[in-house]
Amino acid sequence: MSSVDREIPAGLQGGSGRGSSLPRLLQRFWAWIVGLTAFAWATTWFFVRVLKLRAYPFSSPLFQSFSYQFDYNCYSKRMKYFHQARFFNVPGTQAFSYPALLALVYKFFYLFGKYGHPLFIATLIAAFSVGAALFARALIRRGIAQVTAFGFAAAVLITSYPAALTLYLANMEGIVWIATVLAMWAYAKDKIWTAAVLIAIAGAMKIYPMLYAGIFLPRKQYRQFALAIAVWIVINLVSLSVLGPTLPIAYHGLREGLMGFQQEYIYQFHLAESSMDHSLFGMLKLPILKLHLIQLLPLLSKFYLALGAVFGITLYVARMRHLPPTNLILGLTIVSILLPPTSHDYTLLHLYAPWAMLTLYVIDHRGELAHPKAITWAMVCFVALFTPENCLILRHLRVAGQFKCLTLVVLLVIVLRYPFEVSQRSDLSVALPE
Repeated sequence: MSSVDREIPAGLQGGSGRGSSLPRLLQRFWAWIVGLTAFAWATTWFFVRVLKLRAYPFSSPLFQSFSYQFDYNCYSKRMKYFHQARFFNVPGTQAFSYPALLALVYKFFYLFGKYGHPLFIATLIAAFSVGAALFARALIRRGIAQVTAFGFAAAVLITSYPAALTLYLANMEGIVWIATVLAMWAYAKDKIWTAAVLIAIAGAMKIYPMLYAGIFLPRKQYRQFALAIAVWIVINLVSLSVLGPTLPIAYHGLREGLMGFQQEYIYQFHLAESSMDHSLFGMLKLPILKLHLIQLLPLLSKFYLALGAVFGITLYVARMRHLPPTNLILGLTIVSILLPPTSHDYTLLHLYAPWAMLTLYVIDHRGELAHPKAITWAMVCFVALFTPENCLILRHLRVAGQFKCLTLVVLLVIVLRYPFEVSQRSDLSVALPE
């Protein structure tokens, strides 16, 4: 029996007396996320209440107080001109840099006026809660005691830094996450065509979820792969037409918004936002800033995007597509949130589905894991990615984002090097909640 599954004292096992306890590795994971989350908030309390340090980098791990609900409210003026050319040119407002479908999602919630934001937050809370409940049910079906299962799922939900950040900022990443999780669930249930459509919907809201279409190729599901691409194109064209007033105006307007985003967030360095940017390019900005060569970022970003595309494709063709499903989905997720030139911490939400797959696999194969040490280190990486590291301050620079970037790199190496499952499985349903 591996060290992951050694017996522990009965007093530490938990449970309701019926069913088994979690493997020791998952019990440690449970303790780690609770402990590190408590430490993060205790550190914030000490900074703010005792030392009276309320500004960055000592402020809340959920960013600055002025950013509360910012990502939802920043388009309030712009949405008044929906389906008008002026939508793309509202002075003094945040440039709209998302794809057209996400503009439609914003507009849907704005139709409810002052109730739009509460409805949006309620939608996300409901989605997170349902996901946690389904995960707990999956644990119970695997013989875990009911109290333990719901306690573990609740702890993962309550301590989730990515979920808390998404709710705090009221960011639309939560809606994208819903679509991607539903796509993974559909794929696990062998609803391949539905999964293709859902991946296309998620990719139409933010481009990077289209990488999940890579799950079709290892099983030679070329028609489903083609469907995902075709539906993505159709959704984008229809969304641009609805956003309007004409398709060309919407296309050029969004293109200008994207250029504005590049100028503001990719070609510049913002101290506060760097602490929640776990992208590889964000990491590379630090030496550029140190050398006072910030003016080189536009040129470097072009090289980075080209090299990133080549690297991602090569990685997928040479290694990733040969991996078992859990490794493949986790690898695609890491690449999708690591390689973009900017990637804020709410995108870490997408790690929860592959984490759940790995967790259920650990329970299903107690003592029979192919690489128990690799899985243990993978869980350590998940702990670091799911909790805030607001105490990581170096010369008045919070480096939590850079720490998460390095953690993602380590996790990607583990995923590529150590197949978690002994062989590729044709049925993913055993690895995801029912």
